[in-house]
Amino acid sequence: MGGSGNFHNAFAVLKAMEINVRIVADLDYAFGNAKHISGEADAPNLNAVKAILSKLQATHGFPLDSGMPTKDKTGTWTAAKVWRLFAQDSAGATIAAAQHKKLKKHGVWVWKEGTIEDVLSIADKGEEVIQQLEQDLPKLSAAQLAAQYPSMAEFLVWLATDEQDQAATDERSD
Repeated sequence: MGGSGNFHNAFAVLKAMEINVRIVADLDYAFGNAKHISGEADAPNLNAVKAILSKLQATHGFPLDSGMPTKDKTGTWTAAKVWRLFAQDSAGATIAAAQHKKLKKHGVWVWKEGTIEDVLSIADKGEEVIQQLEQDLPKLSAAQLAAQYPSMAEFLVWLATDEQDQAATDERSD
């Protein structure tokens, strides 16, 4: 699809075809392109987000562009690393969790920890890591998965839940 900036286009087409579709994305999506699906009413308070990023930037030295993470020329900082720091900050975690909850109602799951790699506590990417996960994860019982990877367990329940049932569950938890 050429990146998360095009998720909303694919989402709209599949919905129009009456295909049940959901989006799974990294945390940065919640503060950028998700508004195309969720609408402005569920858009995050970007001023609060940028204030936290600015505070973190002063400590860690990553680059920002218009207050949002951008790649640096040295390759030291990626947006994923910055959003991981944001998710680890107490105020950032509160905003990430709120945005995560809002977006679930629109069929969008964002990893409130940053990325799937953060959820699974893996540092590397690539075929070897994927193969190892494919071997290890199915060996876990539901209870073990929930204990070791609570966000992954929550995601799997969300993914397996019918959209209408999910909407009713979300309303009860508000």
